[in-house]
Formats: sequence, structure tokens, C-alpha cells
Amino acid sequence: MTGACLAESGNLVFFLSVDQRKIDVLNQGGIPIFELGQKEIVERNHVDGRLLFFNRCAVYGCSK
Repeated sequence: MTGACLAESGNLVFFLSVDQRKIDVLNQGGIPIFELGQKEIVERNHVDGRLLFFNRCAVYGCSK
């Protein structure tokens, strides 16, 4: 929720995770954890391009 609030205040926020399922859910407008009002804030800022979701391994690579 912190990242969504930072995006709501005008910041560009990158969310990185190694969990591709979580990234897919977020990019499709879903929310993996419920908090009142979060879905609307995340959706608005994702659509407006201030909240972006990426697979950490795709960006930086992952070592096994």
C-alpha cells in the first residue's frame, strides 16, 4: 500500500517481485492482499503510468 500511496501523490513507483504470478495479478488489475480502497488507488495509478509492476528476475536476473 505504501507504493500505491506514493504513486497517488505523484511519484513514479516500480514494484519488483520474483513471484511472476503476483506480477501477473497486479498487471491484470487484481490485488493479492485486500486493504480498503487499495484496489481503486492501485488501478488508477497503474492506468496513469505511475505504478509499474515487473518481475525482478527479468530486470536484474536471478541466481540459483
